[in-house]
Amino acid sequence: MNDVFLKLFNMSMTAVLIILAVILLRLLFKKAPKWISCLLWALVAVRLLCPVTFETEWSLVPSAEPVKINASPYVDSGVELIDSVANELIGSPKGARTAATPTPAIAQARTQMMITIVTEVWLTGVAAFAIYGTVSYIRLKKKLAASVETSDGIRISDDIDCPFIMGIIRPVIYLPSGLDEKTMEYVLKHEKAHLARRDHWWKPLGFTLLALHWFNPFCWAAYILFSRDIELACDERAVRQMGKADKIGYSKSLLELSYPGNLVSACPVAFAEIGVKERVKSVLNYKKPAFWLIATGLVCCAVLS
Repeated sequence: MNDVFLKLFNMSMTAVLIILAVILLRLLFKKAPKWISCLLWALVAVRLLCPVTFETEWSLVPSAEPVKINASPYVDSGVELIDSVANELIGSPKGARTAATPTPAIAQARTQMMITIVTEVWLTGVAAFAIYGTVSYIRLKKKLAASVETSDGIRISDDIDCPFIMGIIRPVIYLPSGLDEKTMEYVLKHEKAHLARRDHWWKPLGFTLLALHWFNPFCWAAYILFSRDIELACDERAVRQMGKADKIGYSKSLLELSYPGNLVSACPVAFAEIGVKERVKSVLNYKKPAFWLIATGLVCCAVLS
């Protein structure tokens, strides 16, 4: 298990550069379509999930050498600053990088003990995430037990305040009771956009990656921003054929149904959960993105891959 943690730690530290690059690109290209931001976050997920990645010759991140697990394990991500911080955390001696340098038995034992302790702390955190996600899901399922099915894949409940999608294999749209016809139309456009984009798959995947990389604060920032971006992307998809009056009505629905949702949750994907003010502004100012913005965004994806 120590070896698994070291590999994961190496992947996590390497992903920091990609996360920072994506955050910077989000700021530089605010007017670019948000599906491009989601594509950039997908590249972050690949770095966090796969020990082997495929770099292009234009890649921002250098090819990371495999984690070295010798007598004294050493994290080598290819970035000197990250390696320095990571190896200080796991207690690797400064000379551990050179295989030919002998390491005293006491230093070896101390290093292995430190790695074992850190690994156990990591496993405890992963278990806490698993318990939190499971308990939250069970509580919500109980809350929805009395919901009424109105049509295929759509249910109405008196016990919720905000629309959302729940379920991975057979997703269901849950609506609060009392919505007027126009508001329900806006809500369903948004939730069906989530289904078309498979966000009910991607958000639980993001939560799982956060559970594995919970020790990395940049991963927390990435998950929160990713959750914002999938909502913004769905808003864009829902309103792209709307006129000004419908955009205003859609924005009012966001405000009426907004609620202070958790920043970190595995499910569900909700209509008005995150960054409502930002989303209202985005909806009201939405215009078809210029071709050069889309092209530039795709080039950035290639560079980060």
